[in-house]
Amino acid sequence: MPKLIDILNFVTSLGGKAPKNLTRLFRYVGSGLVAVTIDYSLLLLMVEGLRIYYLIAAGISFLSAHTVNYLINRSWGFKDSKTSMARGYFLFIFFGVLGVLTTVLLMRFLVENLRIFYFVARVIASLAAGFINFLLNYFITFQMKGK
Repeated sequence: MPKLIDILNFVTSLGGKAPKNLTRLFRYVGSGLVAVTIDYSLLLLMVEGLRIYYLIAAGISFLSAHTVNYLINRSWGFKDSKTSMARGYFLFIFFGVLGVLTTVLLMRFLVENLRIFYFVARVIASLAAGFINFLLNYFITFQMKGK
């Protein structure tokens, strides 16, 4: 019986037929989905369960999920990165902090100015910050060997 990781490797590489860059993109999106699940779950728990102010909760949940995301990306999607683990983590978190600022500022604008429900605002802000982070991490954080 195949292991889950074997199935994920097969799917994200389109059965071994996808170019490496496309496989990396699929794996980046996959690890992002795990991170988003962690992020949103923590956000809901902190805001609804623990009654933490939504902007503080958004920052904490984002950074927690971002650390998990780096570890998955480093060991799965970009395992051939020539960037050291320490430098890569620093860059990933640095870009994550930029993402938090983007997320929090955009979320505040959407909630307080446009009166959008905080969770919907979080989704919109996540998409914007996620796109920016992908570009930064692909080209800077995970420099690949042989490039």
